[in-house]
Amino acid sequence: MNMFILKRNISRVIAVSSVIALAFVCTACNFEIIRLDDKTSGTVTDKLNNGDVIPPSDEVTIPPALDPPDAEELIPPDDEEYVEAVNNTFISSELSEIRPQAMTELPDIKIASSLVNNTELEIPKEVEKLILNYHTDRYAALGGLKFLSTSQYFDNSTVRGKLYSVFNDTVIEYLIFVRKNRTADLSYDKAMFRISVNEAEETAKGYKLTYMINDAINFAFSDVTSYSAYMEAEVVIEKSSDGTYRFTQYAEDTDVNLLFEEQVMNYLGYDYEELYLKDMTIPASLQSNRMMLSLLKKQKYLANKDIELQKKILEQVNEDPEKFAITASAKNKYDAEKAVAYSYEWVDRTEIIRNPYYSDYSIYGGNCQNYVSQCLLAGGIPMDTEGSYEQQWKWYSDYSNHYQTAWGRVPSWAGTEAFYEYTKSNTGNGLVAKNTKYIYTAKPGDVMQYVVDDWASHSVIVSKVIYDDEGKIVEILVNSNTTDHVDFPLTAYGYTNIRLIRIAGYN
Repeated sequence: MNMFILKRNISRVIAVSSVIALAFVCTACNFEIIRLDDKTSGTVTDKLNNGDVIPPSDEVTIPPALDPPDAEELIPPDDEEYVEAVNNTFISSELSEIRPQAMTELPDIKIASSLVNNTELEIPKEVEKLILNYHTDRYAALGGLKFLSTSQYFDNSTVRGKLYSVFNDTVIEYLIFVRKNRTADLSYDKAMFRISVNEAEETAKGYKLTYMINDAINFAFSDVTSYSAYMEAEVVIEKSSDGTYRFTQYAEDTDVNLLFEEQVMNYLGYDYEELYLKDMTIPASLQSNRMMLSLLKKQKYLANKDIELQKKILEQVNEDPEKFAITASAKNKYDAEKAVAYSYEWVDRTEIIRNPYYSDYSIYGGNCQNYVSQCLLAGGIPMDTEGSYEQQWKWYSDYSNHYQTAWGRVPSWAGTEAFYEYTKSNTGNGLVAKNTKYIYTAKPGDVMQYVVDDWASHSVIVSKVIYDDEGKIVEILVNSNTTDHVDFPLTAYGYTNIRLIRIAGYN
């Protein structure tokens, strides 16, 4: 079954008459910092500055209906083992070849950090130091695009601690692989993050914590600062046999973590749609390293296909941009500038904010499509009450209503896949859009969707397009809810299968 309800912050939508589960949400950060050990040259305190805003284009154009190059042709012939990996959940131990050598020194990146305990429980300084140092090393690895193992922060003597140790190393490896192979330079010039502990419980062996991660990152390809927030982590920290605190569980609600969690759950035979890995019994005989290496290689293959295809598309668009711009047939113009302005108004850099007029669907898996739909409405796209419910797009209240009347809601308003289906099937009045793989033809105000297993897992709105000095496209920035992102690079996500929904206007 391809459809799932995203159990923490990710989403897929169950389009039932009275319940919808959706995609992602976000907010951002602004803070001063501390570094708790001497791995870098002294304590760093820094504040990131916003880059110049690139105004959205007034063009109302959509790309032509051209077929992108066949992705299969872009995979080197010696990658047959990758193809086999897709069809086999487990692969032999020879996959150890794909685990990179860890760097021995942290890269020269300004990384600033802080931790705030919002609970009444006093958390030992050693525990706070463990959390901050783990995340600092993780930001250093991602920022330098070079693998750095974080296994020293986990209790590898326990089955669960070993699983989460290898799991998190795999996430780091995969994200580095994805970002390093992108056209834009996704290394960091500087970064800062803040940990906000919102729930804390003392256990017999240590502590069970829930905290949020906010960050601000300056990627090397641009002067624009990217903000992310509401990245939730549920962790268990216990004293290991040597008397020091270590993670025995680290469950984070971000795209790439949930991408791999689903695969681990399937491998272990657990129902990912209903259960959480953190609550499952881990078999004592589990060979975590071999399992994660297998899943990593499979995911690298899939990502490589997407990335190579998108590189070719970027090259084509930059070589002849006029070839991909045609006048749309919509009777009425879409005000992309107003849509983008709304997107900035309802995603914040320091806290989670939502327009109180609408329901917040984060509790059903994510608020991303609800947020994107609001942006389109702000840009002048009217609600559509005509046709079958698949051809409607409306939200007047939180009551499901498939009739052709101006009240209630339909799945396409807040459901990622349902919105995509609406853009394909709608005729007559309402939104006019074009779906395409030519993602680099996007303009501010357009919609991007990240697809996993042929299902839209996340929707975002384009906030800026970044060009180089020659006027060629370098990267696309997006705003989103759940996780809340402001000016985040489109290709920095762990999801690599991306489709563009060009918003032309409405009839």
